[in-house]
Amino acid sequence: MQTYMMIGLLSLCSLQDLRRKKLLVRTPVLFAVAGVILHIFVQEITGVQMLCGMCVGGALALLAVLTREKIGMGDALLFAATGVYLGGARNFLLLFLSVIIASVCGIYLLIVKKKERNYEMVFVPFVLIAYLCMLLGEGVIS
Repeated sequence: MQTYMMIGLLSLCSLQDLRRKKLLVRTPVLFAVAGVILHIFVQEITGVQMLCGMCVGGALALLAVLTREKIGMGDALLFAATGVYLGGARNFLLLFLSVIIASVCGIYLLIVKKKERNYEMVFVPFVLIAYLCMLLGEGVIS
């Protein structure tokens, strides 16, 4: 169930990010609340793991404030929501993989497509790709 919720969340947020270049706040918040309710009935991770996962989003929120939202607050909320489902270590892995994939794409855009250094890319589609890569690595998708 967690996998389907995550794919749904990341797919919906990817579409929002591609269309609007920002996320609606209510989407990750609703998925986070649904995740907490889901964990009441099907406890896949502990409450401490859930809070640690949400801290990844909290750290991104702090970075969003410090960078005057070069990193969007929507991305921080998204990672707080994914933390509810993944816990701290897996959520940090998701962030790490997302940044690596986005960086490779950014380098490609700079070198091959001759985009400017200040070109703004949407981030959430890379999070979806990273999550799918995690599922492949775990053997969930074959």
